Amino acid sequence: MAYNPGQGAGYAPAATNDAEAPSWMQSADQPPPPGAMMTPGPPPPGAAPLPGAYAPTYEGSSNKKAMIKAALRFLIIGMSVMMAAAGAISLMSMADSDDAQYIMGTFFIGIYVMMFAAILFFHELTQFMPLGFVERLLRNNFGFLFKPIGKGLFIIFIAFLNFGLGGTNDLGLATGICLCVTGALYIVMFLRNPEYFEDTAKQPQLPPGGGGGQPPYGPPGGFAGQGV
Repeated sequence: MAYNPGQGAGYAPAATNDAEAPSWMQSADQPPPPGAMMTPGPPPPGAAPLPGAYAPTYEGSSNKKAMIKAALRFLIIGMSVMMAAAGAISLMSMADSDDAQYIMGTFFIGIYVMMFAAILFFHELTQFMPLGFVERLLRNNFGFLFKPIGKGLFIIFIAFLNFGLGGTNDLGLATGICLCVTGALYIVMFLRNPEYFEDTAKQPQLPPGGGGGQPPYGPPGGFAGQGV
């Protein structure tokens, strides 16, 4: 069976040799027998594609999106662990110095580095497993982390804190450079492929049939014969 534009939205028998075609294909009004193979032809120009026509492409794009998001999260988790380690090494290096100004500066910078590392670590952790209390706390106080541009700028900001770690802290220098590259890459990737940062799982879902969850309309006094 092939699509016939002249027949509207239905299907009509394709033009075949009457001697070879079955009797039910020779008449547009006669339905096919049970079990007959009916293969629809191509839709007319401008018509919507058949359901499932692009399923493999969509599935491949979805898998690529999930892999990129997971790779970014693991990368940021690794950076936060490096930050915490650099801050701890910097705090331990204070025992080898007698300079009060050096000790004071190293102490505060090391504490801030470790604190920001914990914030970044737990933010990424909430993307893998539900931690309701932690996520609410972060959304209320660090809402910019849930926006790609704000998160990328935050990563670049804390990268410069690592450059201020005292002592011969090579880990702090390496962590700062890696964080600068990661933050810039995060922003550039968002500007080029914003679909990778869409989180459809947390968007509110409408009830079946739409309607936005609104109750059906009724007059203020109720319908006739119906109690309030």
